[in-house]
Amino acid sequence: MTATIICFEPAKEKSLLLAYQQAKYQVFYQEYGWHALAVDQAQGIALLDDYDGFSRFFAAVIDDKVVGFLRGTDTAIAFPHASLFQRQQSLLNGCRSVSLNALCVRKPYRGQQYAIGPKPQKLGSALLHYASNYYRAEQFDWLLSSTNPDLVNKVFLPAGFIVLEQGISLSGSPTQISNLCLPLSVKAKQAIATRG
Repeated sequence: MTATIICFEPAKEKSLLLAYQQAKYQVFYQEYGWHALAVDQAQGIALLDDYDGFSRFFAAVIDDKVVGFLRGTDTAIAFPHASLFQRQQSLLNGCRSVSLNALCVRKPYRGQQYAIGPKPQKLGSALLHYASNYYRAEQFDWLLSSTNPDLVNKVFLPAGFIVLEQGISLSGSPTQISNLCLPLSVKAKQAIATRG
C-alpha cells in the first residue's frame, strides 16, 4: 500500500487541521489516557493549544484519507514542553531547534509497512524522516521531542534520535516522559559528541 507525506500550515488548511484534532483526540485522549488534554468530547476533537498556530504539520495520507500527524514548532517562536529541556539548555544555546510533538497514527494503520520513498516504512518513522529532511533543508540544528517510553524504542531510536533524559514526570501524562534529540547540523553533531 502506498502512502504520501505532506506538509501544511494550519491557517491555510482548515480541513487538515480538523483531521489532526480528531486524530489527536482519538490517540492521545482515548487510547493513551491523556485526560488533562483539552478536548470537546461531543465533537470528538482535541482543542487547539497555544502552539498549534505557530507550527507546521506533517500528515500521512493513504487513499485520500489522512491517517497520521506530526507537529513541528520552531523553538525561537514557541517551545512546547520547554520546561522539560531545562537541563539541556547549554547544549541548545545558540542553535536553531524544532520541537516535534503530537506524533500520532490512527490505530488501523500502525505497525504496517507502506511504500513511501525508496523503501517501505511504518508511518511514524516516515513522518519523522520527512520532518528531519524538511528541517535539515531549512538549516535547523536540532530536532527535539518529548515522548512516552514506548515510542522511544519503536519509532525514535530507529530514526536516529538520541535519548537526553528519561523518567521525567509531566503533569497530566499517564506515563513518564523521555527527552530526545536528533542533531541535524555539523555544529549539533559536534556538541552531542563532546557533551559530558
